[in-house]
Amino acid sequence: MKKDATAGTPNVVLLYCRQCVAADVSAADFPNRAEMLPCSSKIRVSHLMKILAGGADAVELVACPEESCRQMVGSRRAERRVEYARGLLAAAGISGERIGISRGTDLSAQDLRDLAAQRAETLGSDGAAGEEVSG
Repeated sequence: MKKDATAGTPNVVLLYCRQCVAADVSAADFPNRAEMLPCSSKIRVSHLMKILAGGADAVELVACPEESCRQMVGSRRAERRVEYARGLLAAAGISGERIGISRGTDLSAQDLRDLAAQRAETLGSDGAAGEEVSG
């Protein structure tokens, strides 16, 4: 598992819906790669897989709660895509826990860092270390 040189933790890429974070949050607030999405439903399975194939240890997608989603079904659509990607990983013998989804509203940069840290902890506890996703 690749480690973030600055923190000594797994490299977790954070993808987040712009509607679920506080107005002052930006991708620059994170030590690892972070991307703001116009809606979590815009994520594609291929994008999740390319992030892992590109060297990330995990991906955490942060979406709006279903009842707060401005796109009505965007959060649910994102969850289905995450579940599908997890299934692809499992079929390849790789832990599906390398891709996670969380929900929240008005999240701070620290809240997002905490979610990424929780995803990193999940990796360590389920034996995902050393697994590689090829592109």
